[in-house]
Amino acid sequence: MGNGRDLAQRDLNVPDAKVDGRRITQAVVASYDFAEHGGAIGDIGLGESIPANAVIHRVWYDVLTTFTTAAADAGTIGLEAGAADLVTAVAVSDVGDPWDAGLHEGIPDGTMANAVKVGTDPVQLIVDVAVQVVTAGKVIFYVEYSITGA
Repeated sequence: MGNGRDLAQRDLNVPDAKVDGRRITQAVVASYDFAEHGGAIGDIGLGESIPANAVIHRVWYDVLTTFTTAAADAGTIGLEAGAADLVTAVAVSDVGDPWDAGLHEGIPDGTMANAVKVGTDPVQLIVDVAVQVVTAGKVIFYVEYSITGA
């Protein structure tokens, strides 16, 4: 059995191509579940990190259980890696229903203009809950990245 990154790579069918001993593309899969993590306002670490010198080029997420927050779904949820936003923190009730069940795109969407460069230290994936507490919801985040030169 490998670590989570190996499992994520296999599950996403990302080829194990290498350049100079480095994989070209890797992926981290992290989940947030209200039943497991709670829904308090603040930063909630997901236990997965993106390595130093990575370029995050695509983020997407699958909401398995539609999110709800304390009142009128005005609470905001977002995904961060260090100081970079990967999924914009918006209200559960926002136009487009970004926290309803189904597949959704993050900020890094495969275009270089929206890619996020990680510095010389690894960064943890964090869900940011604000405005109101989360009362229900479950999501799986998929973060695709490549390692660049140091």
